[in-house]
Amino acid sequence: MIDVSRKFRLFLCVCLLPAAVLGQDTNWQHKDLQKDSVFGISTERAYGLLHGKKHKEVIVAVIDGGTDTAHEDLRDVLWVNAREKAANGMDDDHDGYIDDVHGWDFIGGKDSDVHYDNLELTRLLRDRAPRFDTMTAASASPGDTAALAEYRRMKTEYDQAHTRVANIVEGIGRFKTIMNVMLARIGKDSPTLADWQAYVPDDEGQQHVRDILVAQLKKGGSFRQLVREGIDAPLEHFSAELNYHYNMAYDPRYIVGDDYNNTGQRYYGNADVTGPDALHGTHVAGIIAAERDNGKGMDGVADDVRLMIIRVVPDGDERDKDVANGIRFAADHGARVINMSFGKGYTKDKPVVDSAVKYALSKDVLLVQAAGN
Repeated sequence: MIDVSRKFRLFLCVCLLPAAVLGQDTNWQHKDLQKDSVFGISTERAYGLLHGKKHKEVIVAVIDGGTDTAHEDLRDVLWVNAREKAANGMDDDHDGYIDDVHGWDFIGGKDSDVHYDNLELTRLLRDRAPRFDTMTAASASPGDTAALAEYRRMKTEYDQAHTRVANIVEGIGRFKTIMNVMLARIGKDSPTLADWQAYVPDDEGQQHVRDILVAQLKKGGSFRQLVREGIDAPLEHFSAELNYHYNMAYDPRYIVGDDYNNTGQRYYGNADVTGPDALHGTHVAGIIAAERDNGKGMDGVADDVRLMIIRVVPDGDERDKDVANGIRFAADHGARVINMSFGKGYTKDKPVVDSAVKYALSKDVLLVQAAGN
């Protein structure tokens, strides 16, 4: 019998539910509960109170996974380093960064950019394995007892997570394999609800797959949408976790080409602030400052700001050295606000991040850090 994991079933149930739409208003989030009967954040009401008052431009640094600088709702609100000439391969402003026109990418190298990386848990275990993997409680020195216990606890956490993700990937893969056999028998690329209801399963596994597909198609949407959002998307997500996040053998830092253990190193990376996956960073930048009142897309929260884009977050856990350098870059280049929508369960070099935060605070920079999802 096919074993479809609980998380996979959750994806099927959640990803395919009809979206709740508040009319066609792309700016409902700015409305006011008292005035509009909508649970917005009262942005427009606040701007009404500020009408006619003096204001000045503020630079907001978005430290994230990259932002689409060509986006039609963002390109006109980007910070521009006036002392740097674009794409001339020179450090015109002598700040140590070449062509840093809109910001900097601390996880890029000469020829490419880091897309995927490990979780910090994976990196810490990889670093500590040579010392602790064969150590026993009996052979440990008094000074190693606590560190060995922590290593074992982390290893248990890693093993459990790795097993869970591997089982999810296997379960979704098995589901898809059985479904493809059924598709071939139906003879259609996108069978309808009626087609699946009429299908007579060969065995218990096919019966299970059929029941799930029928239940989801009854909620609306096409079969292809169901496959794309409820099967292929979670399979891609969890496969990335297995192949990169929890893969001890994977380490992409060679792409950057820095001395990774030198936490004081500042000048590395490249000027590609978009990177290979700018979805999250573009989302965040748009919430902050998508150009207001231009008739395109949504309106951002902040008017009269310029977005400085700093890329430090891969698909995986950000590294403390990069975060610290991103904060320092922002503070040194005039950012008044730094937004950081990331976080992780473990840290390698907390003091280097703490030092960068204190440095930014000394320049009167407001740091906004996500508290969680």
